[in-house]
Amino acid sequence: MMDYFKVWMNSFDYKSKTTRNVAIKFYLLNILILSLLKNVILVDSRISVIRIAVITIIPAIALIVRRLHDLNMSGVYILLFLVPFGQFYLFYLVLFRKGTETKD
Repeated sequence: MMDYFKVWMNSFDYKSKTTRNVAIKFYLLNILILSLLKNVILVDSRISVIRIAVITIIPAIALIVRRLHDLNMSGVYILLFLVPFGQFYLFYLVLFRKGTETKD
């Protein structure tokens, strides 16, 4: 759970690295929170889920860039989101590919 809050606290840190474990926890907790809000808590869920998704976009972008740095790749690769099917490759890189062994 601390990793989730750590991602939020480092929302504007685009220079360091993040491990695969932190990325997986962040995305799984976001899915869980959005599901709970949509199905259990909120009455008008469509508008609220969209608001939460817009709020989480900044930490998610920073997380992806830091994860790309952990893979010794440039953060510019985040532009793959603009390419058709590039999102799937970026998803694979961020969540499944092993990062570097060194801790900087």
